[in-house]
Amino acid sequence: MPNLVCVTIQNVEAQPQLEEHIFGLTERLGGYCDSIARCRVEIIGPASHSAASQTWSAKFAVGVMENEVVGAGNAITATAALQAAFEEATAKLRLLPHEHCLCARRRQEAGAESAPLADDRLICRAAPTAA
Repeated sequence: MPNLVCVTIQNVEAQPQLEEHIFGLTERLGGYCDSIARCRVEIIGPASHSAASQTWSAKFAVGVMENEVVGAGNAITATAALQAAFEEATAKLRLLPHEHCLCARRRQEAGAESAPLADDRLICRAAPTAA
């Protein structure tokens, strides 16, 4: 799980189930990368109560080392928008390790250059610097 999770919810009254769902997704992020330092989740409820504008928007911004990956989603329910944003962010997290020396090396050693490791868990650590 990220060290810092910031959640912003707009146009929505308090919904404990929605908050539980958000934190459940953020806990799952730890299964994708060991170096996630922060996660910002934004969810915006429908701006009005008219049937024409019942779209929810969600965004997951995940900080890994010096990078930030962002996933966004829109749907007619909050959970569907959150799930779409989460899936987009985690898809981008799977690509990120190729930019980190030790992640790429671990994946090569496992014989999985472009596919996720069998346990789908990545270890993203900065390469040691020469002293």
